[in-house]
Amino acid sequence: MANAAAKKRAQRNTQIISTLNKQQLLFLIPFLLIRVIWWWPSFTWLHIIGSTILLIANWYCFSSLKAYAKPSYSESGELIDGGADLDMKGLVEYHWDVLYITWFCFVTTLISDWFWLVFLVVPAFALYKIWFEVLYPTWQAKRMMEQQREEMNSSKGGKKTKVRTRKSRN
Repeated sequence: MANAAAKKRAQRNTQIISTLNKQQLLFLIPFLLIRVIWWWPSFTWLHIIGSTILLIANWYCFSSLKAYAKPSYSESGELIDGGADLDMKGLVEYHWDVLYITWFCFVTTLISDWFWLVFLVVPAFALYKIWFEVLYPTWQAKRMMEQQREEMNSSKGGKKTKVRTRKSRN
């Protein structure tokens, strides 16, 4: 009973990955059949680049989710960990989002080429997160430290005034 939660999570993760694999095929096969084979004359080098980027993003996110969900076993075959919870926040959630966006792009680019632009949401969001969660706080922390250092230096010495001394007249 000690590993009941791990067994339950391993079963759930296996089911999610299996369903995810089927859903991927549901979006990829029609795209490849219609866009690449049937509409081949209109399939330009820009389409090839866009399709390659979408396929790489789709493969990477699916592989990452699959790796997160992978259970770990001891040498005797006993379940140690049921894998990560695929509903957790953070990086796993971002992988799900990118998968959904790639699937949306696969389907909607069959309607119009303008839907390729939807995938620009991914790097835009990445830049937003990097700026507001990494770069800007770091920059602000440095500025705050410099201001505090200046305040400490000015409060230690008090006001600095020049003292005039008379030159002796001999």
